Parts: sequence; C-alpha cells; structure tokens
Amino acid sequence: QKAALTEDASVFDYDGVYDSMTSARDSAAAAQASERKERKSKYTENLLKQAQMRKLQSDRIYERKLRREAAEVAEMHGGVKDEDKFVGAAYRKQLEEREAWEKAEREEAEREARNDVTKTGMMGFYSNLLTKNIAMGGDVKNAQSSFTVGSKQSKKMTGDESSGSDSGSDSDSDAEGAKAATKPGDEAEALPDYRAAKEGTEERLELERQHLIKKMESEGATALVKKAKPKAEADPEAEARAMAEAEAKAKAKAE
Repeated sequence: QKAALTEDASVFDYDGVYDSMTSARDSAAAAQASERKERKSKYTENLLKQAQMRKLQSDRIYERKLRREAAEVAEMHGGVKDEDKFVGAAYRKQLEEREAWEKAEREEAEREARNDVTKTGMMGFYSNLLTKNIAMGGDVKNAQSSFTVGSKQSKKMTGDESSGSDSGSDSDSDAEGAKAATKPGDEAEALPDYRAAKEGTEERLELERQHLIKKMESEGATALVKKAKPKAEADPEAEARAMAEAEAKAKAKAE
C-alpha cells in the first residue's frame, strides 16, 4: 500500500474518482441537451386553441339556454326572480376569457364588413387585387383568408398581441386604403396603394382599349373586303316584261 501511495496518492480515493466520472458524464449530457434543437408540435398548439374557442362558444350557448329556462320558470311562477348568485374566482376567469373571445369575434366581424368586396367599387377591387392578391404580386402579410381568421382570434384571446397587433394594423391600414380608394379626392390621391392601383388600372384599360380598336379596325377591313354584293331579289313583273320585250323583238325580226 505504501508503494502504491507513493506512486499515486489518489489510488484509494474511490469517492473522488467516482465523482469525477459522474461529473464528466453529466457535463457531456448537458452539452448534448443544449445542442439538441427544441422540437415543438406542429399542430397540437393550434388544435388546443381551437378546442378552447369551441368550448367558450358552447359555454356561452349553454348559459343562454339556462337563462332562457330560468326566465320561463320565473314567468310561470308569477315573475319570481332567482336568488343572488356569488361569482367565484374560477368563474370570473372564465367570464374574462369569454369576454376576450367575444371582443376578438366582434373585431373580426367589423374587419370583414370593412373589407367586403360588395361594398367597394372597381377601384377598390383593383386595389385589393394588386395589394392583397398573392398571384398578382401582393404581399403575403396583407393577404387574408379563412385560414388566418382562427389564428388571429386565438392570438387575441390568449394575449399574444405582438404578432397579432402587427397583422391587425396591416389589415386595418389595407382596409382604410381600399375604403379611401373608392372615394375621389386629395386624401385618396395621397395613398400609395390607391395611386399604384389607379396607375396600373389606367395603363391596363388603355392597352385594352387600343387592342380593341385595332381588332375592330382589322375585322372591319376584312369584312369590307370579303363582303359580297347582295343579290337582287327575283321580280316576277320584271321577268314578264323582259319576256314580252324578247317576243316583240323576235316578231319584228320575223316581219
């Protein structure tokens, strides 16, 4: 033992060797965990948000049903009102979530009403086509569809206003641009979206008009060349007179 201790002082330090081995293993595992990318579910979060929205909607429908039944019972018993109810913390939180969801729903309905294509003219149509239509070169952020409605509502309901506020401001500005595009005046002229839509529309209409004029001229020329003279309608009196004249000439020659 003395010889071993002289060669290596920690030859019998089993605890120290074990601690060094475990510390090295733990540090290696921590390094691998930090290097590993955080993986998130692709659809589970959105599905949970949609389920929460459906639950709030069903709770609101059920509460309306209970109120209607309570009103019917009170009417049957001579207008006796229910006793006062005490609201707890959990129910108060549920009411706040429902109120936030209803507010998001109202805002979405107002946005859809502002962006209704049936209430805008042709300038609003072309402005929407050039600024929100992805196929025509519009910005993806300004494009709106039914796939983005639920995500916006869920973001507002859960309190994630960072991205939702940006998209909401973009959509509001686009709606204001489309609304102003339908109004003539200096304010509408000052909008870049309206000006771009107006210039593009005027250029497109001018090209279409020139193409239509050329087409009409070419078709008119070919129609004049190919047009044949109308045939004279058969006149029985004229034929009879011609035959009489021919017979008279024949008789004169015979005499």
